[in-house]
Amino acid sequence: MRPARPGEVTCHCFAYRFPHRFGGGRCRGRAIVLAAWSRNYGYGDCEGCSCLEQSGDEWATLSRDCQVLSGQESESECPIW
Repeated sequence: MRPARPGEVTCHCFAYRFPHRFGGGRCRGRAIVLAAWSRNYGYGDCEGCSCLEQSGDEWATLSRDCQVLSGQESESECPIW
């Protein structure tokens, strides 16, 4: 195993059974997008994202959905990626 390069991010998703370079080979970065969404749920880093879909009105609860996680956009469209 080679040492990590400066600025390189290691991913632990299920694309491979070992820690690997983020975005390399079968790794699409979905684990990082999912972790960011579970931390923020449409707020924080996700609040100004163009992939954030909001529905509801002023009387209803505002529902926020990530178009990347729903499959409408690719992982590379996420600013976290």
